[in-house]
Amino acid sequence: MPCDSDDLSAPLRGATRDRDGDRPRPVLTPARAVTVTRGLVWLSVCGATSLLSACGLGAALNGLWGTPRGPLVPPALPGVAQVAKAAPAAAAIASAAAQPVWVAAAIGCRDLPDALGDLRQVHPALRLDRVRPQEADAQGHPAHCVVQGRLNRRTGADGRDYAIRFELRLPERWNRRLLHTFDGGPGGQAPQAWGRLGVQEHDALSQGWAVLASDEGHDAQADGLSRYGLVQPFVFALEPQARRDLAGDAAAALAPLAGRMVGAYYRQPARHRYAAGCSDGGRQVLAAAARRPQDYDGYLAGAPQWRPTASALQHAWDLRQFQPLGDDLRRAFSPVDLRRVADWVVERCDVLDQLRDGQVLDVRRCQSRLRWDELRCREGAAGTGANCLRAEQVEALRVALGGPQSRAGQALYVDWPLDVGIASAAWRRWKLETDIEAWQQQPIGVIHGGAALAYLWRTPPQTVAGTPQALREFLQQLDLDEAARAAGLRIAPYEASARELFDLPADLPQRMATLRQRGGRLLIYHGSGDAVVSPWDSTRWIEQVQSALGQGAADETARLFLVPGMGHCQGGPATDRFDALQALTDWVEQGEAPQRIEARTRPDNGERPAAWSPVRSRPLCPWPRVPRYGGGDPEEAASFRCSAG
Repeated sequence: MPCDSDDLSAPLRGATRDRDGDRPRPVLTPARAVTVTRGLVWLSVCGATSLLSACGLGAALNGLWGTPRGPLVPPALPGVAQVAKAAPAAAAIASAAAQPVWVAAAIGCRDLPDALGDLRQVHPALRLDRVRPQEADAQGHPAHCVVQGRLNRRTGADGRDYAIRFELRLPERWNRRLLHTFDGGPGGQAPQAWGRLGVQEHDALSQGWAVLASDEGHDAQADGLSRYGLVQPFVFALEPQARRDLAGDAAAALAPLAGRMVGAYYRQPARHRYAAGCSDGGRQVLAAAARRPQDYDGYLAGAPQWRPTASALQHAWDLRQFQPLGDDLRRAFSPVDLRRVADWVVERCDVLDQLRDGQVLDVRRCQSRLRWDELRCREGAAGTGANCLRAEQVEALRVALGGPQSRAGQALYVDWPLDVGIASAAWRRWKLETDIEAWQQQPIGVIHGGAALAYLWRTPPQTVAGTPQALREFLQQLDLDEAARAAGLRIAPYEASARELFDLPADLPQRMATLRQRGGRLLIYHGSGDAVVSPWDSTRWIEQVQSALGQGAADETARLFLVPGMGHCQGGPATDRFDALQALTDWVEQGEAPQRIEARTRPDNGERPAAWSPVRSRPLCPWPRVPRYGGGDPEEAASFRCSAG
């Protein structure tokens, strides 16, 4: 039965506030006293002086809360005698510290609204729509409490109803972590708080996390929107506050609220809070790190949209280069053409990692070995099955990957690597064609890319008819110089420009110093075959951080892992299954900065080359380090080391 209530929590009972003022600090209970006592044993075992240097304060205390691995079974903490006996062995100490402490729900799911009390004074526009218990399922999700509600209900400037819809899932047995997940794209979808990331094998809820998700402040399926056709997901951007909500206001409003609800359900706060997302979700993660470093302890950003007002220009640039090859974009490059390009890249660069295995792991060094002339067919050879492209195809591809330029030849965005991912299905769907009949097989870049450029990444928004033909014509006629200028305009009622709202701050590298001072950690992953956001945008940013903070300080705060061959967020001819969230958790809670992350082939990745073992694994290395084969089983990550290049 639904549990409807407008009455939500006052300050949590039995809790005080910490110095940050944004986290409940629980009063010491007998159960907590046992945990604290065991923590003090660590102090006595390690010694006040050697604790920091040998055991590490984070490993000794934060480690008690640990990192869940394997089945969702709450292990017992080691007793005092066991800890004392294990003290001489550093490895045993580290192992004990890594054991998680599981916390049970303190109240029933349906009791949560009453436990929250009255939050009207703090959140007058907050409503719980439904609170219900959910049984464990066959997908590995534990029994949990599902909380669905709305925040900041209002009537927008366009006369439509708006609210920040959210969903919070609270497992009955909890690992004391809260994950706020951000969706890619323009938002507006019904929130699903499973904690899913495309590269992860298991979602966060199945591992015992409390998970928060939202629709970012607007409902793309609201009544009356279907009449807008293919631009329906983007028309919300005509409303000024809805733009701000997507930019970060929704996340800023929900973060403290979720913490209060978690604290009420378990009678203790989350020990660590994380944010995760890919694509535009990755942008929101980075925006939080830059603007609200106090909200989370760890930030996981996949293929982040660093500068969406600039990267979106690539869609118009691609169309401008590819359309002269044939009005039907599908014929600009056949799948065979792009496979020839990918095979050529492998042929020229496979051995750079010291092993010929059909995989290019040193993507940056590879670029210097590629000569476009080698790809061009000799006179009379085109169309004969030769491993080459027509001259006009080579030139179109070369200019497209060079990135969009102004009329004066100035770069409006970064360039792109020529990567084996160019032959992937995702690259083709974004650049050349889809199988969506309602889109008339137009690529995602034309439909969603065109709609986003019109409505979202400029000020003021420009209305475009929601038909495939209208969106393609909009991109064809787009003046790139004017579009770049419009991204920076402030025109009433839009008090902030699209660039101010959505592009990450230019001083973001310098802001990482604040994140570092707070002990925050940022982990970024990006596929080298990404067709939506150039991986060179990510590599250049991390290099700016390293320059601004110094290599050592930067490595303590932010790390980037390039995933060779992977497309946008997942997929492509790549080892694209890896546990980035676990790597970030170990970094935040154990002080173990990730030196490498093991990545494996995803069983359902249909683009795994036939010659690869179905269990192939490779290390992902922190930029600018790259994998190098050092001997051993060529299918195993253990046979590779991360080298300076």
